[in-house]
Amino acid sequence: MLVLAAYALPAHPRELPPPWIPYDGASTWETARSAGLPVLLYFHAPACRFCEMMKIVLADPAVNQAVIRSFLPVSVDADASLLGSRYAVQGVPAFVVTTVPGEPVLMAAGYMGPHRFLEFLADARETHGVLTDGLRAAETAASSSNPDDGAWDGFRRAWLHPVTRPAVIELVLASPSPPLARIVHALSSPRLSERVAAIDLLTRLAGQDMEYDPWKPSENAEALRRWLRWAEHAADMGVPQAIFRNVTETEALSAIMRLADENRRVVAAARSTLLAAGTAALPLIRRALSDQVLPPQTRAVLQELRYEILAPRSAPQAPPEIGRVLAAGAEEERLRIIAALPDARSDALPLLEELLASPSVPLREAACVAISAIPGPASSAILVDALRTEKDVNACTTIIKELGRRSDISTLDVLLQALDGNEENKVAAIEAVGAMYRKLAMIQKGLAVSAIVGLLNDPSWRVRAAVLAAAEENSIDGVAAAAAALTDDPDPLVRVAALRLVGKNSPAKVSAVLVDMFRRGGDERNLAIEVLAGSNIDVPAEIMKTLLAADSLEMLDCVKTLSSRSLLALDFVNSGGSDAAAAALELLPLDEMKKVDARVLLRMLHSAGVSLRRLAAALVINRCRDDAAVKIYSQAAASDDVHLRIVGLSGLLVSASAPSRRLPALQNLASALNSLSPHDVGDAFKPAAAAIVSLLNVFGRDEMKILGAISSELAQKIVAYALYDYEHLAKSVPLVLAGIHNGAFPPLPSAAILADRIYDVDILNAASERLLDMASSSDPRMRCAALVIALKGVKDYFARSAPGPAARGKRDDWLHKLLAALPSDDTPLAAMLVMLLKASLSSPEALDLASQAAASGDPELRRAAAHVLSWGVPYQYEIRLDAAGHKEVSVGVYRFEPAAGAPLERKHKLALLALRSDPDPSVRIEALIGLLRYGETRSDYLPLAQLLAGDAVAWNVRTRIEQALRESRGNVPTVFLDPLIRMAASAEDYTRRRASEISAKLSPEDRAAYGEALAALTPPQASGSPGRSPKTAFLPDRPRSAVPLHPVQPPASPGKSTAVAFFYQKGCRECRIAKDLLSSLGSRYGRLEIRQYDLAEVSSMRFNEALCERSGVPQNKRLLAPSVFTAAGALVSDDVKIGPLAELIVASAGLPAPWDAVSADEQLDAARSISE
Repeated sequence: MLVLAAYALPAHPRELPPPWIPYDGASTWETARSAGLPVLLYFHAPACRFCEMMKIVLADPAVNQAVIRSFLPVSVDADASLLGSRYAVQGVPAFVVTTVPGEPVLMAAGYMGPHRFLEFLADARETHGVLTDGLRAAETAASSSNPDDGAWDGFRRAWLHPVTRPAVIELVLASPSPPLARIVHALSSPRLSERVAAIDLLTRLAGQDMEYDPWKPSENAEALRRWLRWAEHAADMGVPQAIFRNVTETEALSAIMRLADENRRVVAAARSTLLAAGTAALPLIRRALSDQVLPPQTRAVLQELRYEILAPRSAPQAPPEIGRVLAAGAEEERLRIIAALPDARSDALPLLEELLASPSVPLREAACVAISAIPGPASSAILVDALRTEKDVNACTTIIKELGRRSDISTLDVLLQALDGNEENKVAAIEAVGAMYRKLAMIQKGLAVSAIVGLLNDPSWRVRAAVLAAAEENSIDGVAAAAAALTDDPDPLVRVAALRLVGKNSPAKVSAVLVDMFRRGGDERNLAIEVLAGSNIDVPAEIMKTLLAADSLEMLDCVKTLSSRSLLALDFVNSGGSDAAAAALELLPLDEMKKVDARVLLRMLHSAGVSLRRLAAALVINRCRDDAAVKIYSQAAASDDVHLRIVGLSGLLVSASAPSRRLPALQNLASALNSLSPHDVGDAFKPAAAAIVSLLNVFGRDEMKILGAISSELAQKIVAYALYDYEHLAKSVPLVLAGIHNGAFPPLPSAAILADRIYDVDILNAASERLLDMASSSDPRMRCAALVIALKGVKDYFARSAPGPAARGKRDDWLHKLLAALPSDDTPLAAMLVMLLKASLSSPEALDLASQAAASGDPELRRAAAHVLSWGVPYQYEIRLDAAGHKEVSVGVYRFEPAAGAPLERKHKLALLALRSDPDPSVRIEALIGLLRYGETRSDYLPLAQLLAGDAVAWNVRTRIEQALRESRGNVPTVFLDPLIRMAASAEDYTRRRASEISAKLSPEDRAAYGEALAALTPPQASGSPGRSPKTAFLPDRPRSAVPLHPVQPPASPGKSTAVAFFYQKGCRECRIAKDLLSSLGSRYGRLEIRQYDLAEVSSMRFNEALCERSGVPQNKRLLAPSVFTAAGALVSDDVKIGPLAELIVASAGLPAPWDAVSADEQLDAARSISE
């Protein structure tokens, strides 16, 4: 059985594990308060595929223990609860960690594997601790000029945490005697993040940075002395006086003028100066705002500064000008001041109460919201009085909503009176009464139920629906009985809500109604399915049988929606139901799959439908060694159908317990696999791969030898299948390495696949011994395979995770062992890999090896040598497979960290000079970039300047040239002056900033010429004028049937759009980055027509599968986000990067849109493939 069972859909629990409790309104928060634990809310939905996958993760023992130990786990049905709107949950699955009062601590959306979910829980624990204990310690430390070590540790923890840092800064700014000496000493911290936080806070306090640069700690001795003197001076005088003494009127005026500067750091420093001046800067700001010629951008910044100064969150009392503005200022100013007031600002209550009498409705509404944030009976009384006297409908609704958020039972009477208002008031009042229902006494509950039930006859469907939703959400007694009259309501939403509510108490009665609705078909049938999907009502047998008997995708989607009730399909299929009904069996748990009648399976194996044959194969494999399964295997192995034959041979291999039976079974299977045509490989290899992978741990040398005779293409597919499940890599990686070492799999292609999977130190540890054996092998391919895995897997992982000293030490020790195990090897590939490994360890020997490699006859080795000589420390690698399969692997280093230290030695410089005349153009370019970076004065940099000035240069080459110019140890050569001017004239702000940074290294004469050229540049064209690149248009749409793909057309004429299909998932950070990349490319390559598809939707999944099939995307990379498709090709997941995207867009110009290329038949095949 073992891994073979993974060929079928994995079994998963139908309910969440026991520690999870359903959300039950206020009682849930009471339970959390008594337990003293933060709340972990899990938002899910019945028909969500990723929620079902998430249940498997939550059932993991390690995850379960982590949840129980630190949280109160609460499950929330997103379809049946309104709680998601409180935390702005956009999709499921989603997790929200909250404090006991319900304030959010940390949120995450989308599916997470066990490893990632445990990281999320650890972050949540840390953030919750900082929000509670850390902030309490920060309050103590912020009010003392010399706090003890315990208080300072808590202060530092909260100060350096991104969630609580703003609150700590407020505490320091509000304190008359903050711990200035401790904060100044943080400028000497070895941690960059702490130095940055310290200079940011001190700049707010002092209004200047004393020329301290946190990025250059070794050059800040004089700045540190100035800060220490300032701290002593400020401690003696008091911080406010020290601030105002440090910011004179002249300095404040200068800061206002610097707000118009293009340099962001200059603007940030000017803002800090004005904020430090506080209310003393207000007259100057008012004077500047009265200037009619003030640039609009500067005016907007000054307005924001004025509001920040007027309503500081740290000030213990409101400045006098706040009262003046609130009483007599313009409406816009008053609204901004109210919005800037901090929560719980009780001293502002009288000012806000006066605004409730304002003739302006927006002002009254804003005042109500601000008053609601102030706790206590005084604010409640003000809101109640305002509701009784308010005449405007919108303002009344705002007050009712704010009262509902407070859940103050003393406001019940006025809320019940609001039930007599208009529609908006009624809906808001119903939600408010429902939210406080559990807190009410028995008599009050009776009054509330009586008032709410009477609204079930309201003419507005929104009011009726609100009553039913509040009753279901808050378990309001007495509403369900009255709701029975609404089960035939004319509004569909009201009917669904009423049927769900009534079904909780009278499921039999509702079942009869649902069957009748289902028989009517059309919208009535869809409503019945919606009711069943969102409730725990048992699915009537008639409905399930009708769904199973229908051969349509629509009906199959309905069955999947009701997947938790699909056990009814088992009896139906075993009793002779239709073949189409068997598709529902994929939803069965693993144990239930074994109950499918063997005769039914045999009939499914010989079905004309490909999807049924595949499903039957999965069901048969899960039966494994029982007699009925062996009989079916034997019949299938003799079939003329290639897929059935592979299934049968795979099953016979798994069921063979003795080695004497296993060898001939494996031999027959290998022969059958080698006879497959390329068209059949995708359909047939999975059961064979599952069988082989499940037995890798028991195969001996004879079996490994047979596997070695399988074609290289199929062997790579088997390796990819074995490594597909990231959750079990610690077990599967050593097995694949054993197969490589014993000749079962081709070494270098398999190593390239495996290298992408080593992403964790634990996986590396599990594979380390085997890799060391491979490194000492007499076979050069084995040695290179070990080096490829070390380079790609180990280096990429540690580059991504930014390890600490201990992790880096473990990595370096392991790499040194690997290098020590290598015998001498003169092959170019091995020499390249060894050189790059030594470079990743910052070994001086790497430069010597690179100097020797500069004379090699292999161009790739010379190119890698040029990289190492130019940059020193490699950062990331690209491993490619050769199409011919002979050389198999090449390693291209395409991104580097700058090397620190002394200039190149003479012998290394001579090697670079020799590479400058290399016959390979790319090697010459890399050598010139290195010489440029080291500040060599030469006259042959013209090729680099031409590349920098051109548009066709690869993005990574341009990036390296620009980086070399920025880091050059000498002046930028004059030949680069023209490309820099072109960059400065670019429409892209980022390109202009790069040009500005590089121009600082020009010689004085060239810098003067650069300045004159900038002054002569024409201003950028206005929006909409000719020549401006049109913006990228994102057009959300759904896939539709279309004609087949047209032949490739010539490139589009200017102005013609390029069609791109972009697939994403909500909450996916990589998807947001990919979307930004597409937006930026739109302005460079003409108009992009981009249609977005959410992979959580079934239609988008089908469209993605169809495009993947058309583009030849491997099975393990389908239905992944982000992914980009055009008529010219596809990029999926990690491949969606700026360079490949640009190449794909250029190649797609003028081609048909991908959504016009997929036919209805292709989508139908895709849906079947997904269901399998």
